[in-house]
Amino acid sequence: MNPADLDRVEQARGRLRSASMAPNNDDRAIRLVELISPRFSDPDLELHRQFSIISGLGVDARQAVADTLDGLRSNDPTLGLSGIVEVWGRRQPLHASQHAPSTPGTSLLPGRAFVAGSAPLSGEAEVLAEVVDAIDRAVLLSGAELRGADAALLDLRQGDSPATQSTSLEVTESSPLVEEARRTLAAIDQVVPTPEISEEIRRALRDVESNPDRVRLEARRSQAQGARAQILPGDSRHVAMLADLAIAEADGELAEYDIRPDSPAHDLAITLELLDIHTSPAEAPTIANQILEECAELEAIRGRAIRTIEQAFRAADPEQAARERDLERIENDRRHIQRRLRSQQQLLAISREQWATYGIGDLDLRNHLDLSESSERPLPILVEEPLADLPIRLAGAILSTLLRHSTRTQVICLSDQRDLQSWCESVGDRVGWVDATDWLEEEVV
Repeated sequence: MNPADLDRVEQARGRLRSASMAPNNDDRAIRLVELISPRFSDPDLELHRQFSIISGLGVDARQAVADTLDGLRSNDPTLGLSGIVEVWGRRQPLHASQHAPSTPGTSLLPGRAFVAGSAPLSGEAEVLAEVVDAIDRAVLLSGAELRGADAALLDLRQGDSPATQSTSLEVTESSPLVEEARRTLAAIDQVVPTPEISEEIRRALRDVESNPDRVRLEARRSQAQGARAQILPGDSRHVAMLADLAIAEADGELAEYDIRPDSPAHDLAITLELLDIHTSPAEAPTIANQILEECAELEAIRGRAIRTIEQAFRAADPEQAARERDLERIENDRRHIQRRLRSQQQLLAISREQWATYGIGDLDLRNHLDLSESSERPLPILVEEPLADLPIRLAGAILSTLLRHSTRTQVICLSDQRDLQSWCESVGDRVGWVDATDWLEEEVV
């Protein structure tokens, strides 16, 4: 074996040793490390594999993240956003990991967690007991709020008159603006790719843009183009000719790489054929970007057409429009209360679990945690505003409880409390702060 072969063998052995010592390879939990927005203009959200705090998300974005974790629990690719998960140290598409479906705890936890008259507690156990008791009260309060929202929603729906709805619908359908808006929607539906095809194009384009070999070739071409741009008018023709030759060589190497059957650009060109767009692999990235940009523009037009129909409906029947606004408001409030209740239940189950390590409780928490010891691959948990409705003096203990839990399974918090950023910095690399301001927000048109 020649020295070059021996060197390659030693490098391969080094990579194997490094991989075998990586702690991520021993982690059985499924961890969400990347979220991809359906809007082409949004960057991907890179999440900390153990504990992420995401700030700046609007109402729709928060619901989308919650739906994503619901889809992960049920292994349903139609729910939520696309992304990347890490399983046993390897990254793969969000919904490709197979695991046993688990039912999240959405009902109120039974009983009170704080047991008065128990044995004397240590300092940390006493604080945990306060945390458990405070979260328990918050869960009961949120449950009462949810029942009130359900009752208000039922009353509002029962108050709708079918005759009134039919009359207002006939008036709305006859409006010229509505007819034009409906024709616009029909035309858009005929030309816009299906969400599955759009996602496939986006995924293939992302593979092209992240391929290290292609990135290196593109960097070389950019360097050659930059050198050509720096040539002064007084420089000799020989210098300009050499610069043009360098650009041509870089273009040729990139084109040669793209036409290879195993290149990501070749896969992207095959994906574009789903839309009957036949192009060379070298042109595929440019065309794919144009398609996605046009899709974003058409979606904006679709939004304007839908708003036109909604405005015509409100004008035709102001009372029904007011009821619709009330229904929408109550539905939004109800979803928010549901997410808050779910978060508090997660917090309560985690706190009671850690409290039980002091020998105080023996509660069965498997029905109230997304994570259970019997789960083959523990799933991430989502906690929205972990300090809401809880005493501020317990903030440190609550965050420490989540931090300890993040070693077992990923914790994702959604919060706009800027003080948490300082806490993240004080903890170090065990927690990641993600500023997602304006991410997934609807564009104003």
